[in-house]
Amino acid sequence: MFRCEFFYIDAGKGLQRLKGLEEALAARDGNGYVWMDAIDPTRQELDAIAQPLGIHPLVVEDCLDDDQIPKIDDYPGHTLILFNRYSYSEKELKIEEVDLVIGSKFLLTVSGRGGDGKSTLERVERMLSLDMSNVEKGPDYLLHVILDATVDSKLTAISALESDIEGAEEGMLQNLKTFRLED
Repeated sequence: MFRCEFFYIDAGKGLQRLKGLEEALAARDGNGYVWMDAIDPTRQELDAIAQPLGIHPLVVEDCLDDDQIPKIDDYPGHTLILFNRYSYSEKELKIEEVDLVIGSKFLLTVSGRGGDGKSTLERVERMLSLDMSNVEKGPDYLLHVILDATVDSKLTAISALESDIEGAEEGMLQNLKTFRLED
């Protein structure tokens, strides 16, 4: 289900929640920048955000295509960074695409397809509070915090997966007489 959260970030003022897209577009005229966190948007919902920002239609297409590999595409006025986020629980590895579109006065994050439905904000909220003085400097600093949190979540998932694999290996080695590869 689509959800979008809008924020204005300015030096000394931190993260301020905005009421909607119109308020976010107007806030770009200030000294700070706008962060829009879209979760599971449809084409129409993402177009409504992207068009006023001048985001290229191919970026919208890439954000909605689940069959993408990580990449960076540079467009006039903005850049798309397509990244993957991993989570592992109950012996299941989930891979979710995270799209980040950065411009001089905005950062748009798009996520929610194939994952646990958590927004980018929910995943980086603690890190934002620890590094707000840097995040206030511009969307590139917020982008760094988000990418850092995404990489950390990959490492956590890989570590949990390795632990389960090691446990399975130990179980096989303890029962070599009864272990059958065919099973």
